[in-house]
Amino acid sequence: MTAAASRDLLPRRALCALGALAICSLACFSSKQKPVQVQPAPMEDEASEQRLATLLVGQWEHKETRQSASSGRMSGEEGMVWGLNSGSRFVYQQRSLFSGGVTGEWWLDGRNLHFRADGTGTLSAYRVEEWSSGRMVWYSYREKTYYMVERAGLIQASFTDHLGRP
Repeated sequence: MTAAASRDLLPRRALCALGALAICSLACFSSKQKPVQVQPAPMEDEASEQRLATLLVGQWEHKETRQSASSGRMSGEEGMVWGLNSGSRFVYQQRSLFSGGVTGEWWLDGRNLHFRADGTGTLSAYRVEEWSSGRMVWYSYREKTYYMVERAGLIQASFTDHLGRP
């Protein structure tokens, strides 16, 4: 491919990528979605669930999506970030030209991680498949894919200020 042809494709590819990001953002927190069917995912005991809840506090950035937890990369970084605080509040942000944010409440039910958006009440749910202090695998019940997420940092003051909490 010539350099000129490559330059001509760049704007089209960028537009396609931005469109995909917008669709993904809508898929995560759209107010017109069907209810998510969540399967029970119990923990061994209440202490294990509390440890996972404590570990979830912070910022988690989507790194890639896979068809299965062990399969190869299906898509790359999409700019999705979840910030969870210890007061059961979250901020979801899409980092792109179509940036947007959603706030709401989060909670665990066993290994199932639930997000309920303020305003619309839209529910998203993930099953935490693998976890450590720096990397997790979340199964998306809505998308039926696996999200590889990495800790992006602790909750910043701007996050807690945004939620109106110290």
